[in-house]
Amino acid sequence: MSETSLFGIVVSAMLLGVCAALSVTLMKDVGGLSGRRTTQSLAAARALGMQIDEVRGDFAAGLIDEAGLHQAIEDIQRRALEEAGREQEQTGSLRKGSGLLLAPLFSVLIAGAAVGLYLHFGSPALLPFVDAYHASGIMQADGTLGEVKREVSAGEVEAFLADNPGNERAWVFLARQYAREDKWDNAERAYGRVMALGGFSSRDPQVMFEYAACLLGNGRQQSRSKAYEVLLRALALDEGNLRILEVVSMLEMETERWSAAREHLETFLGKLGMDNPSYERYAQMAAYAARMEREKQGAGR
Repeated sequence: MSETSLFGIVVSAMLLGVCAALSVTLMKDVGGLSGRRTTQSLAAARALGMQIDEVRGDFAAGLIDEAGLHQAIEDIQRRALEEAGREQEQTGSLRKGSGLLLAPLFSVLIAGAAVGLYLHFGSPALLPFVDAYHASGIMQADGTLGEVKREVSAGEVEAFLADNPGNERAWVFLARQYAREDKWDNAERAYGRVMALGGFSSRDPQVMFEYAACLLGNGRQQSRSKAYEVLLRALALDEGNLRILEVVSMLEMETERWSAAREHLETFLGKLGMDNPSYERYAQMAAYAARMEREKQGAGR
């Protein structure tokens, strides 16, 4: 049995359990509501008895004759029967509607929402690549048996993407595998496919940072400009990311964007903390950027 099939079985079993528990809970709620209606019916019966006693008291006092007594009792009984009929209809509707319809309906909606969200944000087809493959039998230095972990090759992911070209997570997986193998041009193209797909991963600051690193690594000026744009978008999504702030500041110092460099360095220093060993070096860079900014503004007057 494959990892994907096993995962599907586990998820299905969990969903069935949740649906069953929810259905039981809703059915219990209906039973509790019916019990409350029974209590109300008993109270109504006591009120009916009191009304009949009052009519009989009026008859005994001579306020009404015998015909009036019988007519009043019949009116009270008729109203009681009509009220009991309405309560029975409401209780029956509640049992049929809520107990037999709402419980399965809510269960199906919750199960459908869970599956839909996973299919949208998850990638069950990638389980074979993410899962570790272990085989025992390798002797360690301390005499114990260890495990060997087989990494998925880039070729295996490429074969998967041949049939699933729109799977952005697989492209991220492939790009990282290329980077581990020092195939930077291939990694850059794979990250480019992730950005082109425009899915969730294309707006992940970590993935964007990795893409920018590949662009900066090829040494082309055009790629450096593109990397700067990517990093600015990533910084807009994660303003407190120190790694992104650092690289963006370096690129701005390199291209003499003094105002932007000073602002980003000041933000970086505020998050870095004065107890960091690198604080003084970056503080000097921020001071230099501020001085160059003033000189540029003075020259433009």
